[in-house]
Formats: sequence, C-alpha cells, structure tokens
Amino acid sequence: MNIMLAFTISLLGMLVYRSHLMSSLLCLEGMMLS
Repeated sequence: MNIMLAFTISLLGMLVYRSHLMSSLLCLEGMMLS
C-alpha cells in the first residue's frame, strides 16, 4: 500500500514537472521570437 502511494505520487510529480518544463520552454521560445 505504502509503495503504491509513493509510486503514484512520484508519477504525478513527474507529469507535473514535465508539463511545467514544456510550458517554460514554450514561453522562452515565444520571448525569443517576439
């Protein structure tokens, strides 16, 4: 149970980090283009 909870939390954190990384990259690209 504890291992499953830790796995779920780490997976959620990875997804959030990935989407944040993508949005920051898009923002940086937009700043460079404008």
